[in-house]
Amino acid sequence: QGRFALLDQERRALIAAEATLALLRLADVARTDYAARKARRAALDYDDLIVKAAALLFGQGSDAAGAAQWVPYKLDEGLDHILVEEAQDTSPMQWRVIRGLAEEFFSDTAGRGSATGARTVFAVGDEKQSIYGFQGAAPHMLGESGSYFAGHARGASHTWNDVSLTLSFRTTTPVLDAVDSVFADPVRTPGVARELGALRHESSRQGHAGLV
Repeated sequence: QGRFALLDQERRALIAAEATLALLRLADVARTDYAARKARRAALDYDDLIVKAAALLFGQGSDAAGAAQWVPYKLDEGLDHILVEEAQDTSPMQWRVIRGLAEEFFSDTAGRGSATGARTVFAVGDEKQSIYGFQGAAPHMLGESGSYFAGHARGASHTWNDVSLTLSFRTTTPVLDAVDSVFADPVRTPGVARELGALRHESSRQGHAGLV
């Protein structure tokens, strides 16, 4: 029986390996064809825009030579506010672009760079709701980027606020208590920032029933 179980396990592994190789071959053909079609049309997709924006900001690649200083300078004349919505689904490359765009915000004690008026960064997100891992979402970077910007803001004598939104209008206390219990263990939830302490939610729907 033991030998049969091992043989069956090996058979299943070989089937999985064969299917995986077939999938990789199909994916390679699809990606190659997709890249060729984009090149023929001189088209850019969503990922291309992110990569090329980073290249322009940081002078990477042959198409960005000499632009690393000129691009931020030109942007600095008209960029006053950066809003990052659904920040828990922002990828490392996107955060790099955001940090690059905001670099001049903290270049002097007035925070104005070459522009006039106060400049601000606002990010809102909830790591627990991150669902775009297939696009490279890095929920842990919401907290890391918050610390990064907080340090730069305080270093330039700017105001910085960490605002924890704990009041839920969507669901009831038993459900929120269950969520808080699951996310209380940092081993299970490495993507959740802990800078503001343990997660604690309260419901606006007092007296409403709920069951988990």
